[in-house]
Amino acid sequence: TESNNLEIPITIYTPTDVEKDKMVIFFHGGGWTVNSRKTHQTIVNMLADATKTIWISVEYRLSPEYKFPIWLDDACEVTRQ
Repeated sequence: TESNNLEIPITIYTPTDVEKDKMVIFFHGGGWTVNSRKTHQTIVNMLADATKTIWISVEYRLSPEYKFPIWLDDACEVTRQ
């Protein structure tokens, strides 16, 4: 997705036996400073399979390069898309 001409990378996990009326947008932990969607890909994939739900994992911008409220802006933009 794009926010002000900036791409916000996402990964979409779609289980084989998906219930299409459900979806989770996942923002990884790390206190806005560490980790990424890639560090959580195994657990998100397992959760998608276990819940038969599409999961979207978001790569929001991190501090210290970016300051509040940029993380919230990224989250809102992905959710709107």
